[in-house]
Amino acid sequence: MLTIILILASSFAAYSNGINKEPLTQDELVALITTSKMGAVSPDQVVKIINQRGLGFRVKELFLLELRERKASDFIIAAVQAKSLHRDKPSPDNQGPPKIEPPGLISEERRLPRIKLPNNMNWVDFLSSVRSKAMEYTDNLPNFICTQITQRFLRRLPKKGWIRADNFVAELTYYDQTEHYKLLSVANRAAKTDATLESLGGTFSTGEFGSTLNYLFNPETKAVFRLEGVEKNQKSTAVRIGFKVPLDRSKRQIIFKSKDSEQSVVTGYRGRCWIDSDSLQVIRIKEKAFKIPSDFPITRSEGGTVYDEVEIAGLKYWLPVRAEVLLENGTAKLHTKNVIEFKRYRKFGSDVKFLSD
Repeated sequence: MLTIILILASSFAAYSNGINKEPLTQDELVALITTSKMGAVSPDQVVKIINQRGLGFRVKELFLLELRERKASDFIIAAVQAKSLHRDKPSPDNQGPPKIEPPGLISEERRLPRIKLPNNMNWVDFLSSVRSKAMEYTDNLPNFICTQITQRFLRRLPKKGWIRADNFVAELTYYDQTEHYKLLSVANRAAKTDATLESLGGTFSTGEFGSTLNYLFNPETKAVFRLEGVEKNQKSTAVRIGFKVPLDRSKRQIIFKSKDSEQSVVTGYRGRCWIDSDSLQVIRIKEKAFKIPSDFPITRSEGGTVYDEVEIAGLKYWLPVRAEVLLENGTAKLHTKNVIEFKRYRKFGSDVKFLSD
């Protein structure tokens, strides 16, 4: 800790002595705020450096959220906002003090710069744009109904090959940014009136409609992202990103039910997601739990979701079209796999319009 304090203090000396006249980078600004929180410099001194050097980057809403998360003073945040707005002005004709714009009013164009293909230079901005898109995903979804068809498979180890176990069909209604399920049939037979997903037994999953994306990209989750590459196909170009969410920040829960008991565990998880370069929408995500406790019956848990453009009431939205969930019960030496399809999206309301598959 002493070494870090010395490094940050020497960095501040360089700023205050005018050695570096270049605009502040994000990393330099974060280092200054950290130094201020340690008491090595005052917020007034940090603001002075911000005003002297300016900012060499566009300040996005999520960066402001990060500053608040780091307990930066309101005085420093106001100075960052003011310098950001001054930097983005097309001309210096207006000499009056810049207006401090509330974070919620930052324009869509500034929050989502059109960076189609990331590289080492623009990776931070690209990730910020993808993060903003993912965080707003559920806010932009309409109320809708769709049909969820789940095929369930079993595989006894060490034998290879999947055996179809059963299937179930549910009507999924999405409103108030929440998923609501009504079980319609099980194994091609009408479900009981009071039947629920929980009463089925076996494997099932929820959360494909935005909660996974929202939590993964939330700055509070502190997920670690890395740029892996670019993949091209006939339809579009996708950017592949790796990620890892540590256990202490994870909300990924695995529940194991038996006749006599119920057990649950929260695990960290890692995986990949693919980003459409034009829309910045996550079009595919794969994730896998790691460090599952050795005494837990489930020894492997992974899954994935594919998104595509779906038309609802004449408008197009990115929505799940397919998902898979794979579990391994180490004690029973059994694999289970669910293959889920989402079909017949239509608007939820009085003017429901049924669309053909």
